[in-house]
Amino acid sequence: MNQVLSRIPVKMLGDLLSTRALERIFQDAAQMRQLHPAQLDAATVSTILKQDVYRRLQMSVPAQMAKKRVQDVIEEVNRASAEMGSIEYVPVDLSKLEEGVKKYTLYFDWPESQRLRGVLSIARQEEAIGNDVSALIEEGETLIAQMDRRLKEGLVAQAQELAELQATFKRVSGVGGREVRRLETLLDQVADAQKQGMLLPGEVERARKLGLNLRKQLESSVVQAAGEQSGPDQAAQARVQALELEHTARLLGDLLVEFGPLLSQRPELELHARDLNDQLAAGQLTEEAVTTWRTELETLRTQIREQQQADLAALEEGFAALSDTPEAASARVTLGIARHTASEGGLVQSELRDLNNVLRALQSAPEGGAGATLQLQRELSDLERSAREIPGAAEELSGPIEEAREALLRGEDVSLDELYAVLERRMGQAAQQREEYDARADVVIAEYDTVRHLAGETIQKLGRLADALRPSGAWARCRCKPVTATSPR
Repeated sequence: MNQVLSRIPVKMLGDLLSTRALERIFQDAAQMRQLHPAQLDAATVSTILKQDVYRRLQMSVPAQMAKKRVQDVIEEVNRASAEMGSIEYVPVDLSKLEEGVKKYTLYFDWPESQRLRGVLSIARQEEAIGNDVSALIEEGETLIAQMDRRLKEGLVAQAQELAELQATFKRVSGVGGREVRRLETLLDQVADAQKQGMLLPGEVERARKLGLNLRKQLESSVVQAAGEQSGPDQAAQARVQALELEHTARLLGDLLVEFGPLLSQRPELELHARDLNDQLAAGQLTEEAVTTWRTELETLRTQIREQQQADLAALEEGFAALSDTPEAASARVTLGIARHTASEGGLVQSELRDLNNVLRALQSAPEGGAGATLQLQRELSDLERSAREIPGAAEELSGPIEEAREALLRGEDVSLDELYAVLERRMGQAAQQREEYDARADVVIAEYDTVRHLAGETIQKLGRLADALRPSGAWARCRCKPVTATSPR
């Protein structure tokens, strides 16, 4: 990507202000100076940060926080300027996207990985005919950053899972037998993968199942021994039930993550997910119910993929009938990415919706008069994607975004200022919540350190949780939303 100083604030402040808002600030400031944003030097960028950006930040976060963040950006801009030496474009290549695809080959079923492969494929095609691929490279880098974050979060979760399974292994190792040896082998494989920064969800799941069965055998032997002496051991029976419920909770959590893109597109599926969570909270959810639903979701996902591929083929015919305008060319690039993503096994519901809206706009204004409408449609899609990353933003904005889309299709004038204001307010709230959460996590860690010398399974489990909250586990803070169940003491 071109090393443009004005892009640094866009990246560093993207958790407080929307990307579009930051881009507009620097575009307007550059235009006032009769410059291109790429020509802004470090001093000019710093001035814009101190004035326009700082003023905008104060609308959503405390002044002291805004001042600190702006100062951090200014320091990075000055550092980058000293390294660059001069303000000019750096030749663009696709090596970073290619490295990203290679790095995440193992995670081919991640939606981000599926889309990245589509972006890279289309970027190669566009580059070969001399078209600008900077937007594609930027999207690819964003996808890579998302996967980097997801991998780090996954490694934190896997490390905690490994610690729990190793604790289970210590408890059941005395049982002996082939299953215990198999569990030990699986744990060695996961531990080795953890050292290499790799996720092995399949091995973790098999180790969970083995650990559960061995724990149940151990507790059942306690129940049987107690029954022979003085009646059933109610506590042991309760521990067996708790183990089964905890395993079911993990299965449901994995299912909700894997099928998240599908659930978010179908209100009836989201409703069923809430029902299962309620059953889990009541201690009534069974492993069979989760397994059955997984099978149903897999079948539904296959059907939807087939239908989406047919819809994309119909859209391709529709765009082929249009004149070769810049808007149509841009839409064809988006269509190409969607087709590649679908062929990789990904779902493209939002892309289909956007492409249908673009096609309708171009068909209603074939002489190039749909530019403003298409720009607003793109902004709505970008805003919607940004909202999904911010707690509470998607829920608050889903209705207004849909109303704006319908108004655009009716040919009405639409302003997005209020929608951006909501997004930025939510961004500010999320940033403050992260700081508060980090402070609370530090308190938990400090309190655990005062009792870590005590014995007992509860203290050991608290220690594993505290380790996940330490700085190395900070990526997991305020991001994961695990399904929980009552765990055995």
